[in-house]
Amino acid sequence: MVQSMTMLFYALCFVFILFEVFQIIWARRIRERAEAIERHYRLIETYGEEPDFVYDNLLFSIGTIDACYFAWAVIGLFSSQWFFFACLLLMTMVTPKNHTIKTGRLNNAISIILLFMVLASKYHWM
Repeated sequence: MVQSMTMLFYALCFVFILFEVFQIIWARRIRERAEAIERHYRLIETYGEEPDFVYDNLLFSIGTIDACYFAWAVIGLFSSQWFFFACLLLMTMVTPKNHTIKTGRLNNAISIILLFMVLASKYHWM
């Protein structure tokens, strides 16, 4: 039972690697949608109307996966690869003031490297 839970935990690592690759590929579209929603709320505040909820499937999905990713990384702090998980969490907490698409892609690339290091340290360097 414990072995299957460990395998499931590290299988999620592959899912999050794919998620990071997705974020690199779709970075511009994600940024444009977030800015469009922000403009919508600014227009509503300017004209004094009640803000309505703007729902976007892509941003909602990314937010949900990000929350699961964060929870997974926090749980990973209790594993033998705690250093890599701590680096992942520090990267999410420390972002530059002028966060651009290039810095986001760099962040994603470093995250992919760290996730591969988690897998390598678990299954290759045993």
